[in-house]
Amino acid sequence: MVFTVLNTVSVEVDVYFYQATVPVSVLIFVSLLVGALLGVFVSLGLSLQHRSEIRKLRKQLALSEEEVANLRKIPIKDSH
Repeated sequence: MVFTVLNTVSVEVDVYFYQATVPVSVLIFVSLLVGALLGVFVSLGLSLQHRSEIRKLRKQLALSEEEVANLRKIPIKDSH
């Protein structure tokens, strides 16, 4: 609140197809909000990718454990 009161100077913002004059405090708040939203979306994408990889690795682990268990059941034949 104090930041908003102390930063009431307006600046002109030109974003390709849009021009506006807004207070510095609003510009900073909107920039922080957009950055936070982008961060959340990127993190969400990475999280989903990691979950998929974990699922795949768990399947491979289960298959490997099953193969080891099956190999342990095979009797060892003495060659003498």
